[in-house]
Amino acid sequence: MLRSDGSYARVVPASGEAPVRAQSRFIELARERVKEGEAHIRASGRYQFVQVHPAAKSGAPEERRRRQTEKRNSTNQTPEPSADEFAGGLRSRGPPRSPDERQGS
Repeated sequence: MLRSDGSYARVVPASGEAPVRAQSRFIELARERVKEGEAHIRASGRYQFVQVHPAAKSGAPEERRRRQTEKRNSTNQTPEPSADEFAGGLRSRGPPRSPDERQGS
C-alpha cells in the first residue's frame, strides 16, 4: 500500500482471507478485457476473424518460398564478362565510323 509520504507498507490479509497476488490479478483483468473486446467486435460484424492453419503459422511456406527464390536467382544469373571479354566485344564492332559513313546506313 502506498502511504501519503511515498513509502510502501506491505498489506497483510485479514485472518481467513486469501492472499492476493497483484500481478496475477492484473493479468486476469487484462484477459477479461480482451475477451469482452473480442465479443464486442464479433457482435458488431465490423471485422472478420479468419482461422489460420497451424502449418501456416510455422513459417514453412515462407521458408519454401525463400529457397525457391534463391534457387531461381542462382540458376538465372549470367556471369559478368571479364574486362578482356568486354573490351573484345567493343572491338568486334569495328572502328568508329565517320559522319559520312553513318549517313549512308
